[in-house]
Amino acid sequence: MEFPKAFKMSDPFTGLFDLAIETYDKLTQQVETESPPEDVFACKAGCEHCCYQQPISVTPIEVFHIANHVRETFSDTEFSALMARFDRPIPSIEFGGLTACPFLVDHNCSIHANRPFACRSANSYNAEECRRAARNGFKGKTISTYQGHYTATQYVLDALYKAIRDSQLENGLFNFRSAVAIALKDKAVEKKWRRGQEVFGAESVAGYTDRNH
Repeated sequence: MEFPKAFKMSDPFTGLFDLAIETYDKLTQQVETESPPEDVFACKAGCEHCCYQQPISVTPIEVFHIANHVRETFSDTEFSALMARFDRPIPSIEFGGLTACPFLVDHNCSIHANRPFACRSANSYNAEECRRAARNGFKGKTISTYQGHYTATQYVLDALYKAIRDSQLENGLFNFRSAVAIALKDKAVEKKWRRGQEVFGAESVAGYTDRNH
């Protein structure tokens, strides 16, 4: 199986996200062909269990793509409601006291086509296992998943990591909720980042390593 060594930063670099999605889709198809899933995926629209499995980690490329998408497509009312969910998360009794992703609206992802790679790789063969795990706050419960999608995600994230590293910009994985909130609250954050400033430092996720040497 062939994987990308590194994407090349372009100007504007926002096209990099689309390239990463295209690469991810090809990789998942290839993985599924070479090592087919053991069963049919239970994931479907309206199934929101994994949307409570916080936190997730994202690259700066994902953060800025999502922030730009929100500004371009959300109405003023939708944007205000989104920011309220960022600022005042409400714990769910049904989901073990966890809070939903701010982009979860009426049991569906409001940025589904533009969701992070961590969300794209999430999968399950058994919705009941997801329900039980969610009710327990995702503590100590096993969910039957297909690992091929996670492998594809790791290689795509590594390629994005290398592309940013080669451009000598702030790099790594960051807390999704916090990083996107920063980008949405300050329109100048992306420009600051592209000028070489550190804008997400405090939200860095420890332990990320570059595996594609």
